[in-house]
Amino acid sequence: MATHDYNIANQTGANFRADLNNALAAIVSNNYGSTDPATVLDAGINGQCQWWADSATGLLKLRNTGDTDWVVVGSLSDAYLGLAPFAYYRLNSALTGADVNTAQNLFGVGISLAADSVYEFEMVFRLNKTGGTTVHTVGIGFGGTAGITNIAYVLTGVFDSAVAPSVTVPDVFNYVQTASNTTMTSSSSTSARDFRASVFGTVSTNATAGTFIPQYTLSNAPGGAYTTSLGSYVKLRKIGTSGSNVNIGGWA
Repeated sequence: MATHDYNIANQTGANFRADLNNALAAIVSNNYGSTDPATVLDAGINGQCQWWADSATGLLKLRNTGDTDWVVVGSLSDAYLGLAPFAYYRLNSALTGADVNTAQNLFGVGISLAADSVYEFEMVFRLNKTGGTTVHTVGIGFGGTAGITNIAYVLTGVFDSAVAPSVTVPDVFNYVQTASNTTMTSSSSTSARDFRASVFGTVSTNATAGTFIPQYTLSNAPGGAYTTSLGSYVKLRKIGTSGSNVNIGGWA
C-alpha cells in the first residue's frame, strides 16, 4: 500500500532517494490503500484526475476535474473492472430439445455469476415443434447453482398453432419474481406449436457464486421435441452490487 504527497522535498541524498521511491510506488500502485490520497496530497499540487485503488471498498476511483470528489470507475476484483460489455450468446443454428417433461436448457449454455452482484438480462427466442399431440403447457425458469437473492422479469409472448404467423396479438404478458419454472401458456394438444417471447429483467446473487441457465419446462412430454430457433439470443450484464438499490447516473 502506498500514498504520497507528491512533493519531493529538498533533502539529503538518501532521504531524497527514499522519498522518490515512495512517490513512484504510489504512482505504480494507483495509490492503493485505504487512505484517501486527497488527504495527503501536498497543498500546492492539483489532484484532478488522480487515481485511487481503494483497498477498503475494492473500487478503482478517479478524482473529478473539480478536485472535489471521487468518481467510481469499477471494481478491482472483477474482470475488466466490471465494465465489460454484455455477455452475449446467439444461436447460429437451431437447438433441438428432448421430448420430456423436465427442465431443458433454452440455449444449451449457462454463464457464471459473481457473488453479491446484480445483473440485467434480456432474451428473445422462439420455440417450435411440428409433431406430437399430448396436451402440455410451456413454462420458463432459470436454473444453475447461483445463490439468487431475487429476480424479476417481464415476459411477453405468443403461442400459436400455426408456425410463425405474420401478425398475432400477444397471448402472454407476465411479471415474474421467481427463478422457478413459471407456466406461460395454456394447455395445447396441437402437433404444430410456435412460442415466441421476449424477456427483460434483473437478477441478484448472494455470497454464493454460480451459474445462470435459462430453461423451459413442458408439463408433459408432448410426443415431439421443441426446437429453439436460430437467431434466438440472450445477453447479460453486471450493473451493481446486491443488497441495495442500483443507482447509475446519480439518481436523487
